[in-house]
Amino acid sequence: MILLSQSGYAMPFEDKDADITPMLAFGKQKHPKTGEEFFHHGCDFAAKRVLVSAVADGKVKDMGFDTTHGQYIIIKHGKYEVTYAHLSKVYASVGDVVKAGIVVGVTDDMLHIGTTYNDTELDPMAFLAMILQNLLVVRKTGKLPNNECYSIDMDIKTDYDDKKEEVENLMMRYWADYYEAIGKGVYTTPERTQLSMQNLFTIGKEKDLYGETLPSMLNPLGLWKRAATLIGRIQSLLIADFLNYLAITNQVYLSGTDPDSKKKA
Repeated sequence: MILLSQSGYAMPFEDKDADITPMLAFGKQKHPKTGEEFFHHGCDFAAKRVLVSAVADGKVKDMGFDTTHGQYIIIKHGKYEVTYAHLSKVYASVGDVVKAGIVVGVTDDMLHIGTTYNDTELDPMAFLAMILQNLLVVRKTGKLPNNECYSIDMDIKTDYDDKKEEVENLMMRYWADYYEAIGKGVYTTPERTQLSMQNLFTIGKEKDLYGETLPSMLNPLGLWKRAATLIGRIQSLLIADFLNYLAITNQVYLSGTDPDSKKKA
């Protein structure tokens, strides 16, 4: 899902001194006036008369006007599509090729941003976080990302390799619940697991395993082959925590779990 761009990266808000304030987040929301619950397919920002830029290499897919979002423009960046809406002016046409930082429009009193990947909706804030990280990496290293920066071709071994398919099936079913439970504080990772994780990261620092390659969203620490063992141990801890959550909240266990282990859980 990494967005590669030979022209680099830019944040959509070209005017660095503009007063831009988040108004409405992505997902389930309550209408600020009626209080009615609805699903918001993007993020809204208070941004009066602010220049809006393309975030990376791309091509203008569509533009127009509708009663909900006013004047809008849709830019395709590889498999991503970014929509800017509530615009007062648009400075591009359908089919135009754009580069990072090119101004494509100006807002009216606000800006609506919507993002998709392979036609699947994404939280625009997560997308912008990826753009910002890539932008900072390029500024720091002076290098543009390429496919080699994002491949982690390592033989990672975990404590659950013999149960890999079963673990993956459980994650497909329960991962969203696990993630939500952590976010809401319903489930807390045991202190011993947290300490073990901190210890592993300390070991990685002491052995200088970070920054072996260009960091990315897939590989934020820049880990490479020398770190394969460390990554395997970290993954084992994460899988164990996920299974601990399942045991406590759903009484779900891996096949072959002995009765004593179930009682301890």
